[in-house]
Amino acid sequence: MRAFVNTQAPLFAPSRWSLNQLPMHAAWRLPLSATLLVAAMLVSSVGCSSHGEEHAEEGMTEPVVDNRPPVPIITCKPVVKPIVEWDEYVARFEAVEAAEVRPRVSGLLQSANFIEGQIVKKDQVLFEIDPLPYQAEADRAAAAVNEAKSQADQARAAVAETTAGILVAKSDFDLAKKQYDRALQLRSQNAISQEDVDIRQSSFENASANYESANAKLVSAKAAVVAAESAIKTAMAFQQIADINLGYTKVLAPVSGLVGQRLVTDGNLVTGGTGNATLLTTIISIDPIHCVFDADEQSYLKYTRLAENGKRTGSRFARNPVYIALADEQGYPHLGQTDFVDNVIDQNTGTIRARAIFHNTKDMLLLPGLFARLRLPGSARYEAVLLPDLTIGSDQSEKYVYIVGADERIERVSVKLGPSVEGLRVIREGLTGSETVVMGGMQRVTPGQRVTPENKPIKAGSSDLPDDFKPVPRAEWIMTPRTERILKDVEGQTEINPPAVPLEAPPTPAAAAPTEPAPAPKPPAPAEGVAPPAEEGQN
Repeated sequence: MRAFVNTQAPLFAPSRWSLNQLPMHAAWRLPLSATLLVAAMLVSSVGCSSHGEEHAEEGMTEPVVDNRPPVPIITCKPVVKPIVEWDEYVARFEAVEAAEVRPRVSGLLQSANFIEGQIVKKDQVLFEIDPLPYQAEADRAAAAVNEAKSQADQARAAVAETTAGILVAKSDFDLAKKQYDRALQLRSQNAISQEDVDIRQSSFENASANYESANAKLVSAKAAVVAAESAIKTAMAFQQIADINLGYTKVLAPVSGLVGQRLVTDGNLVTGGTGNATLLTTIISIDPIHCVFDADEQSYLKYTRLAENGKRTGSRFARNPVYIALADEQGYPHLGQTDFVDNVIDQNTGTIRARAIFHNTKDMLLLPGLFARLRLPGSARYEAVLLPDLTIGSDQSEKYVYIVGADERIERVSVKLGPSVEGLRVIREGLTGSETVVMGGMQRVTPGQRVTPENKPIKAGSSDLPDDFKPVPRAEWIMTPRTERILKDVEGQTEINPPAVPLEAPPTPAAAAPTEPAPAPKPPAPAEGVAPPAEEGQN
């Protein structure tokens, strides 16, 4: 049996004061009767002390037993149940697509063809700018194209005419050459005069020059055709630009979504282009909608370690479920999924940006700029020990609870706390869940004191969050049109989801079993009628 000191003993107990230890100034202040009583107690204490010394000499000690009566207290058994820790973040909604509507051309704004604050479809006509100047430019460009085509036709006709002239010149050249050759032959026989030879020689040289001139004209005509065709392309390019500018007089919605306020009224001049174009209105997409939040370094490292140990797939490689609640909502009624984790930690804030995506088809409740409370799974599913906060005491930086031992005496146990789940506090270390914990009357007990426990059952409250989760399968992903297009382009070429993580943590290098070398692959069987190759080392 343990020995306990009675902390409620009187100040001048016989076992605590000897004659030499009596405070003299205290004795002078006591009344006469009290002084006589103290003197009698001190005399008796001398005998007790001498008797204790005799026992001490014999090697015996007499323990002091806590004889205080048991204190009635209220106790409880911890709740042990499977949970998932859902980390909470402050998040803000952002539009998946946001566009500023500006004109591409300058002119007089004629009309606005939408109702402010309503849904518009992509390519819907929102504004119209006076088209007359641009229509005239388009007509002029079309006329220039026709003129260039006409000049090209003339150049092709010139090529055909020159080709025919070459045929005539070639025929004349051949005839003149034959006549000149025959004249030379007859002159060698003195059948004709030298004058006839000179005449035929001159005719041959003229025909040769005409033939060469016709070939040069053909080259020039072909060059004129090339120039005319280039002029056609140039004119058509100007025509295309004119037609595009004419089309820009109708300002279309670049995306589908919720249109904002009309910022320019009819009859005003607007400036187009890419520099200082006039802002006409804005459009934001509504469904789906993004929700961004920032996690600190410790949270990022925690999620990374969980993924390394196979307890939770990282949100960079899988879409984990998330829940959100708006400022006026109870619970977390909106379910979404993570779809992005940034590739860098901000050096100024020490946080990393993450993003979730949600459907927004119900009354378009979620708008960009709204703040929300977001819950993200921060652990795998595990059996947790839960206690009410009122059972936990604080001693500077240490947290502790009082438990009732087997002999109904109080024991103090240090604990490490986790988050609050379903109205109870998670006890990470210190308790197994089988203990009897003091819940009421903690101020009246001290370690080692006997108690009379009265057990009262406790139970966890209801929760709007599930006690288990799995990554969202690919068929249930919430995707933007851009994501759908990209996935279709890369489908079958890139592995979207990483290999499944193991359910248990991989062994450490010290505990890992030695791996045996993989067996060498067997050689293919030889074809029928062919002897197998001799093994190395055989003759």
